Amino acid sequence: MSDTPTSRSMFSRGFLSLTITQFLGATNDFLLKTVLAYGLAAAGMWSAMLGEGGQVYPAYCLVVPFFLFCVIAGQVADRRSKQEVAVWVKKVEIFFALVALAGFWLENFWLCLLAMMLLGIQSAFFSPAKYGLIPELVESKQLSRANGLINMLTNLAAIIATVIAGFLYVAYRGPDAEATSPGGLLWLPGTVMLVVAILGLIAVKQMPKLPAANPKGKLHFNPITPLLSTLREMRHGGTPLFILAILWSVFFLMGYMVTLILPDYTTVLSINGQPLNEEQVGTYLLGPLGLAIGVGSLTAGWISGHKIQPRLVPIGAIGLTICFFVLGSLPDKIWLVVTFIVIAGLFAGFFIVPLQALVQKLAPDESRGRIIGTTGAMAALFEAVGIGIFQACKQVFEMNSQQVFLVLGGIFAVVTTVFYWKVRSRINRPEWQ
Repeated sequence: MSDTPTSRSMFSRGFLSLTITQFLGATNDFLLKTVLAYGLAAAGMWSAMLGEGGQVYPAYCLVVPFFLFCVIAGQVADRRSKQEVAVWVKKVEIFFALVALAGFWLENFWLCLLAMMLLGIQSAFFSPAKYGLIPELVESKQLSRANGLINMLTNLAAIIATVIAGFLYVAYRGPDAEATSPGGLLWLPGTVMLVVAILGLIAVKQMPKLPAANPKGKLHFNPITPLLSTLREMRHGGTPLFILAILWSVFFLMGYMVTLILPDYTTVLSINGQPLNEEQVGTYLLGPLGLAIGVGSLTAGWISGHKIQPRLVPIGAIGLTICFFVLGSLPDKIWLVVTFIVIAGLFAGFFIVPLQALVQKLAPDESRGRIIGTTGAMAALFEAVGIGIFQACKQVFEMNSQQVFLVLGGIFAVVTTVFYWKVRSRINRPEWQ
């Protein structure tokens, strides 16, 4: 097996390094976000601090930096080696983990929230490099399978982090389930994050050096100008990149809304007459969801083979629409909820893998980072909209968390219509294969 940059196999050192790096980075993001979400959810120790639906604020801290910095990060990913960018962002992740460690140890919630925002900035700079690296590390015919594997491992990281976060939160909070301040192992969450960050740096350093795609490209520190120009390029470039980016962004809107809904199921579901606790939410709901998305992504990549199969996108959208309407109407039976959470996750994998592969394939080599960065900024905007929808449902319309699934069902009904209206006529074009 060659370890040179010209070895473009899914089993090359470069791609394996990227998958492990992404796995560990996603683990840290979900660890911190989930611990904070548990603390701010309806039964959490910080629930009174930010009010009903307060778990939206850590999500905002992760999303807003994406919108502000992802376009700049995309330009950097074109001008510099994407491998070099990946190494630098993993270095700064260690510092950000130390900020989280200090916040937890000093019982300073706001310092933990700052660490969440810093991780959002770090993720914004990693995202264009990460997605841009995939076409540089594997052959074009392997894009679907490579994206499926990356998505599977990312969701596996989310599962592991979510389950671990439940235990970390309980260990940090202490044995008193009604505590309003931590009384347990104050050092534990931050220490786990620091170890994961160090392992991520070790993993990314195994990636072989790669050349810059466009070393003479312009760098605008005002994100608005390149954002608007790239959006115009995507709309009028002769490919459906713009619509594909919107569909990609809707996936992240959905993901953020679901991860805000499910922590509140501590007040919706029960087992043997006892309400779910935070560990059980991770074990029975968030964990199976992440595993199902991973399996769906891997299956979509396997079905696609050496081609990209956009036909899977409407299958995923229709399946998600049905599942969300059902989840919003189910009785409070845990086995029913888990069943449809799993089915929704499988359809989510079918929805996102072809979209990611198509954006990577249709974006020109010299501007791939910029286009993926712009898509990331759009996704962040949609994530913020999703967070806002959840917050409005909870605080303005006084809906319970289960009813918010009905809103998601309506959103995906619109998405299915948009796909058939704007994209369906092009799915048989040879340049998509």
